[in-house]
Amino acid sequence: MNILIIAATKQEISLFQIEKSEEIHIYKGHKVETLISGPGILATAFHLTKKLKEKHFDLVINAGIAGSLDETIFPGDVVQVISEQVADSGSEDHENFINLFDLGLIDGNEFPFKEKWLTPKIITTHSLEKTKKVNAITVNKAHGNENSIKQLKKTNTGQIESLEGAACFYVCMKLNADVVQLRAISNMVEPRNRNNWKIELAVTHLNASLNNLLHELFSSE
Repeated sequence: MNILIIAATKQEISLFQIEKSEEIHIYKGHKVETLISGPGILATAFHLTKKLKEKHFDLVINAGIAGSLDETIFPGDVVQVISEQVADSGSEDHENFINLFDLGLIDGNEFPFKEKWLTPKIITTHSLEKTKKVNAITVNKAHGNENSIKQLKKTNTGQIESLEGAACFYVCMKLNADVVQLRAISNMVEPRNRNNWKIELAVTHLNASLNNLLHELFSSE
C-alpha cells in the first residue's frame, strides 16, 4: 500500500524524524512517504497537486493540529474530519459576510462540492470508527478576536478550524485520491491566549492516532 502523509509542518508528525520537505520512511517494514507542504491553502494545494501528479498513492493522510469551535471538543482530542469548507472566501456586506456560494460564484452542488461542503469518501478502520467525526472549516486567518469569532459562529457550522484541510480535500477529490484527515485539537477558538494552547499534548495524541492507523492499514494487507 502506497501511503502519503501530508502535514503543514514537520513538528506535527513527530512519529517520523523528518529533515526534508519530501522523504520516504520505513514504518514496520513498509514505505511511507511524507510531504511537508508548509502552512496555508496555497502551499498545500500546490505541493499536494504536484506530488499526486508525480505518483499514485492508495491513501493520502492529512495530519495536523486545529482549533476547536465546539465546546464538546477539547485540547488533546483527536478527530476525523469528514467534510470541509473554506470559511473566509467571499465578500463583506457591511456587518455581514457572504460566501462564494451565496454570491452565486460557485455552484454548491457542482463536484467536488455537495451542499457547499467538500465531503470525500469516508475511509474507516477499527480505530477510525471510534474517532469522533467532525465538520471543519479552513481559514486564511486563524480566529483570535472575540468579534470575528462571534461572526464566524453566526455564519458557519464548522466544529474545528485549520489552515489547510479544505485544500487537501479539494485536491484529493479532484484527482480521485482517497484521503483521511486527522486533526488533534491544540486550542479552543477564543480571543488569542497562548497560555491556553496545548500544542505538545495535541501532537502527542495526533501521532499516537497516526501510529494506530498505519498499523491497521499495513496489518490488513
